[in-house]
Amino acid sequence: MIRTKNHKLLLAIALGLVLAIILVFNTSVYAKQIEFFKVKGQLLEIENAKKAASYNAYVQMVVKESAKSTVEEVVEVAAAQPKEPVVETPVEELIVEEPVVEEYYYEEPVVEEYYYEEPVSYTPDLTSAGGDYYSAGDLRFLGEIYSGGWRWTWYSQNVLPGGGLSIPGRYVDENGYVCDENGRICLASEDLPYGTVVATPFGKEGCVYDCGCDYGTLDVYVAF
Repeated sequence: MIRTKNHKLLLAIALGLVLAIILVFNTSVYAKQIEFFKVKGQLLEIENAKKAASYNAYVQMVVKESAKSTVEEVVEVAAAQPKEPVVETPVEELIVEEPVVEEYYYEEPVVEEYYYEEPVSYTPDLTSAGGDYYSAGDLRFLGEIYSGGWRWTWYSQNVLPGGGLSIPGRYVDENGYVCDENGRICLASEDLPYGTVVATPFGKEGCVYDCGCDYGTLDVYVAF
């Protein structure tokens, strides 16, 4: 019975040693395999790098050869083109343009001259008033009179007294008309210019000194 137990123990120890030896052997083999594949990978990388370097060198050589042949072709084509003769222009035919010098002139300012215009005067013609005669009372009563193609109205100097108008020798005659130094009745008109002398239906000439009435109308200046 004791022999049997010892025999089994020895058998177990022997079996364990065998397994340990096998395990150590397998581990060593596995490590060598790993080292082998690692070295093989490095060799492959080196080989690939050499191939890539060789390919790049080949590509650069092809590009250089292509560029060289292109330049040679261009030079040959340019050399084959006929050259145009160079014509030299004689010196005497060369036109030299002188610089343009702008001249500045002083312009004197234009001074406008004003001239005094004499009043337009018409030859008195009492018949231009139609040969009619109206008194100051008629004009005042009627307010407006039509004679000689004009509409005659009156305007009181009480509205524009004294020197309101530039009338030389201004005065009021016996009939109540405002007159100038020549005895002409002072008138206003939009149709006739300043200083125009006209015949009136009031027995004396009139002279235009003002404006501001209707067209076709002659305003008679009175003192009433």
